[in-house]
This record gives sequence, structure tokens and C-alpha cells, in this order.
Amino acid sequence: MKSVLALMILVCLIASVVGWTTRGIEGVPDSQFWMRTSGIILLPAIALLVWAEFRRDAAPDFLKAYVKRYFERDGFCFVVLPSIQEGRFFWQVMFQNRYERPCKALVAFRPATRFVGFGRADLAEVRVEIDCDAGGFGCATVPYGIPPTYQGKRQRFELIAISQFPDGRGRMLRFRDGMPVGKHHRSGADVAVTVLSTLALHPHYFTHPAIFKLRLPEKVAAEAVGDVHQQVVWRLGDPVS
Repeated sequence: MKSVLALMILVCLIASVVGWTTRGIEGVPDSQFWMRTSGIILLPAIALLVWAEFRRDAAPDFLKAYVKRYFERDGFCFVVLPSIQEGRFFWQVMFQNRYERPCKALVAFRPATRFVGFGRADLAEVRVEIDCDAGGFGCATVPYGIPPTYQGKRQRFELIAISQFPDGRGRMLRFRDGMPVGKHHRSGADVAVTVLSTLALHPHYFTHPAIFKLRLPEKVAAEAVGDVHQQVVWRLGDPVS
């Protein structure tokens, strides 16, 4: 919603300025009048954007306490953080539901390709299935092995997510948007199709995954030991400490 309002404000502002400084679009009847009139929309659109930005959440934004920006897929918000415990490396997928009804989600990430969809580090892909309560906040801990070859090196990961609300979303509880995440990994074939279709003047674009980077730790186990563990820390109706 906020991104749509911001785009509307920008378009109306440009149209209004052009309408008052030029004679409008040549060959389009009454274009100057309509471009000038578009400025009328600016004030209510700005007021609505300010309201959307500062309206009060009905549930705490727990993820904001850990990171400035987090990812989102259709109301399911999350962030992927590294963790080391007793010489073993873990991914911590911290998550929170923006809506008042439960959702099911899948978070998956793998090493990003080095060049135009090809050349991927020999590291395991992570796939985490999450059940998130209404407005719930929790953490899924995933054991992960890092071969010595990659320890201490910077690595890019491509990230996707899928979310479903079996009973519908219901009322929105938190109004801060996360960074959008695609639901399909991108391959070398996807890149080729995009390039060729663009050259043919019929562009076809795939939903892109998000990218995150980090330097992998050193002196950790090369093999993953243990199972994925999920814990819900807070759900709608719980007290806030």
C-alpha cells in the first residue's frame, strides 16, 4: 500500500509540474488541464501515506529489535541470521506473522551463482517449513556444515519463500513492510530466456529471489549435526515482556 501511494504521489507531482510549466502533451487534447488537475490528488495522497506510515501496530514488531530491515513473503516476515554454538554452525530463521490468522511458510536458500546463473559453491541448500501462529513470533534453528574450503570466505546466498494462510489472512496486525522475496529460484536457463525474449521485444521476467551475504565462520564443524528445531516465542494474546 505504501509503495503504491508513494508511486502515485511521484507521478502526480511530475504531471502537475509538467502541466504548469508546459502546454501539456502535444497531440493529446486537454492534456495540460488534466496534468494540472492531478495536483489535487497530492494532498490527500500524502496525508494517507503519513497515516499508513505512522499508524499504530496491534502486535509488537519483534523482528525490528534484531535487524533494521527484514524479508517478507505475503505477510510472512523473516530474517536469516548466523549462529555458532559449541563449534557448530547454525542458521537461525527468525519469523513473524503480520496477520491475525495462522500461516504456513517455506523458507529456502542456497549459494548464489557466480556468473549469469552458473557456477555455484558446493554448499548445502536449506529448506525450512514453518508453522506460524496468529501474529506469532518465533525462531527455527537449522544445523549447517561448512567444509573447510569455504570457511572464512564471503558467500552470497539466494533466498526464496512461500507463504499460505489456510483460513485466510484476517486483520493485519503490523503495518511495516518487509523487503519482498520471490518464490522461485533463478537458474541459468531463466537468465537466457529473459535475455532472448527481451531481444525479441517480448520480455519475459521471472520472480527473482532475494540475496544476502555474509562471511562464513572459521573453525566450525564441516558436517551438520542434529535436526531442525522450531520454537514459537510469542503469539497473539500473550503478554509482552
